[in-house]
Amino acid sequence: MFFVPQSTLHGEGKTGDCLRACVASIIELPIENVPHFALHQNWLRLLQSWAFDTHNVHVVYLSLLPKSTPYTDEFTLWIASGISRRGTRHAVVYKGNRMIWDPHPDKTGLVEVDHAILFVKHFTL
Repeated sequence: MFFVPQSTLHGEGKTGDCLRACVASIIELPIENVPHFALHQNWLRLLQSWAFDTHNVHVVYLSLLPKSTPYTDEFTLWIASGISRRGTRHAVVYKGNRMIWDPHPDKTGLVEVDHAILFVKHFTL
């Protein structure tokens, strides 16, 4: 995994690219090679199409109950999203049940995780 920082912060009319930085970190790409999905209303569909078309990976998006995380082993990388300490929606990288990367410069993570994005490699039998 790469630790890719955000290139755009939220504020002053700008949409931050934390999701883009998290995707780049997990897939191990420079941030400029990952689209800024959050600029679009249909960001999830665009992320799903891009991940499958370019990396043969399915994207699974889960809404989580309060104080829960998706069941993963201790080695699985996934994107957690929720509200940051700054009061904005934010995304960070988890490994198992702990945060390992916050692409924002303050590195404070999330107050609570309410959604998860998992990447599942496509295979055929």
